[in-house]
Amino acid sequence: MKANFTEEINLLLRKHQRRAKDWKFNRAITVLHKWAKRMIANFHLGIGIPALMIERLGRKLGRFTCGRNPFGLRDEIAIDEGALYELPLYMVIVTVLHELVHSWQEHHGMKPRSKNPHYHNAEFRQKARSLGLLVGVWGHTQCTPGNTPLLNLFKKYGFKVPEIPEPKPFPQRQRRLKFKGGIGKDGRKKDKGVQAVQVGES
Repeated sequence: MKANFTEEINLLLRKHQRRAKDWKFNRAITVLHKWAKRMIANFHLGIGIPALMIERLGRKLGRFTCGRNPFGLRDEIAIDEGALYELPLYMVIVTVLHELVHSWQEHHGMKPRSKNPHYHNAEFRQKARSLGLLVGVWGHTQCTPGNTPLLNLFKKYGFKVPEIPEPKPFPQRQRRLKFKGGIGKDGRKKDKGVQAVQVGES
């Protein structure tokens, strides 16, 4: 199935989320929607605006729901609530891009088998790599340094990221990687050098 349009319900959901000023994730979801739109357009993914949500995901940083979710929404992307407190903003954006590649594969590629390690199959990893992400079979994701589409996109919008190190070997099993920085649950910065999703925007 080719998807080059956005379903109306996803647009209405995004509009609702932006207007929900009494929601603690209002600002964060607005930033993530902004970057999702930029990446979809600049990387020519040919997919619609996702149905973004934030919830506790345990060991996962993000999740893409294949097909339609229980509400009948397509292209649901969930971002882990803890990631907003633990990760610098650029890594949350990397997580969104990872999930957008799942959407791209559902609409334009070969539908993968649902269980790891086949979920992040060769087609998925190749597409991610072409955008500047190195993804392991269990879904662990790293930015690749150099002249990549993702880092060039950050530069285009004046968004500064720390120096990207050379990729490290991926773990042999599924586990959540730890990052320093972000903001604490009280809303205060844990590291002044980190631009977290709820305290800085671009």
